[in-house]
Amino acid sequence: GETFSFNDVVGERTAEKGYQAAAVYSGNNTIDEVGGGVCQVASTLYYGALLADFEIVERAVHTFAVSYVPTGMDATVYWGSLDFKFKNNTEYPIKIFMSVYDGAVHLEYVGTETKDYYVEMEWVEDSVTPYDTIEVEYSNAIAEEYPDKEIGDTLVTGYTGYSGNS
Repeated sequence: GETFSFNDVVGERTAEKGYQAAAVYSGNNTIDEVGGGVCQVASTLYYGALLADFEIVERAVHTFAVSYVPTGMDATVYWGSLDFKFKNNTEYPIKIFMSVYDGAVHLEYVGTETKDYYVEMEWVEDSVTPYDTIEVEYSNAIAEEYPDKEIGDTLVTGYTGYSGNS
């Protein structure tokens, strides 16, 4: 009956705790920030919680599709504002085993089976809008938004967009 909170368990992601900078979505851009990449862990917990049929208490999707879980099955977390929470809606305790090997996050929920059904999920893709690339002429107007670009650089103007439901 308890609620699991990703942020409560993992805590603040800081360099002092050993977290390194990696890609995060910020507005319409991808930037490097300390703790980037933890969403792969949160998304794996979310996807597993769906399959285990736990009650989802709090979850936010990423601005853009991610590659490490099926489309629409992600959970973004950000210390101080976005959390992933699920409730153990069984009458028994559960244990969460997670590991990282071969470049992937692995998850196992262990508990007493009380359900007489199996959860299956399917993503139905309504539409896909591919991204475009454009040649950007570097100018003062875009210097603040793209400080690392130069005249003639090619910018990706967005990410592939998906619309659908699960």
